Amino acid sequence: MDTFWSDIQQLQKTTLGNPEVCVAILDGPVDLGHPCLQGAKLTVLESATHNHGSAAQVGTHVASTMLGQPGTSVVGIAPRTRAISIPIF
Repeated sequence: MDTFWSDIQQLQKTTLGNPEVCVAILDGPVDLGHPCLQGAKLTVLESATHNHGSAAQVGTHVASTMLGQPGTSVVGIAPRTRAISIPIF
């Protein structure tokens, strides 16, 4: 795991992501109020499901791993990249 994060840190010295790239996050719903996602370029589609329990926690975790903003408790892999969240469960 240490090697993974050191590789991510090396990558982030080169780029924090490209806002011209849009990543799809297919997971549970995302809590847009989470502090690490404030300022993230994240569009959320409405979900046909209404499970906002543990699925929302997982969706928020996945989104923050990708888009967590610098200066917060979670800095994502590519925080400057755009994303669209599509809740599928």
